[in-house]
Amino acid sequence: NMRKDDIDLIISSSPLSLGYKKGNAEIIQLIHDAIPLQWGLENPKVFRNKLFDAHHNSKCFYVSKESRKVVLENLNIKGSKFSDSIIYPTPSLRVRCLEKACNQYHLRSIIQPFILLNSSIVEYKKVENAINYFKSSDLPKRNFLLCVAGKLHKSKYCEFIKEICRENRNILLLDYVNDIEKTWLFLNSSLLISTSSN
Repeated sequence: NMRKDDIDLIISSSPLSLGYKKGNAEIIQLIHDAIPLQWGLENPKVFRNKLFDAHHNSKCFYVSKESRKVVLENLNIKGSKFSDSIIYPTPSLRVRCLEKACNQYHLRSIIQPFILLNSSIVEYKKVENAINYFKSSDLPKRNFLLCVAGKLHKSKYCEFIKEICRENRNILLLDYVNDIEKTWLFLNSSLLISTSSN
């Protein structure tokens, strides 16, 4: 059995209410976003308390400047303590998948340059923002594709996304992609984009 004294470091990928005493293991918490506060996906008060405790008992890092800005504003934290606290995560690609993806010439008939949006197709991700920006740009005229990789659920939101893409042959809704397909898409895309509630 592991004893508390044997632990040097605790890393959390979501905010937790962990107490800290001098001499205990150092705690690092990675904050992805404030979606539970912005969209009420879980009890906002509980989530806010977790964020508050994380910022007072741990070293906190963020995945973007925007997520840091939203969280610090919500917690009313000012100052430069978190000015260098951004960690830009990279996609996790397995070696086996890399080897197989490198041997594929094309995927699902994608043979022209494309922009990749790899995301859950859920309302708070605002996938329609990326689709609308793409449609209003000159990228379709330059023969670019927008590839949206993410499970299409049986929901009103997914039906809405299908509808706004229906007439545009340069937008591919790929639905679920397996690990090898996802790896191929990451390796071959001209640009990776991400959307959020803002």
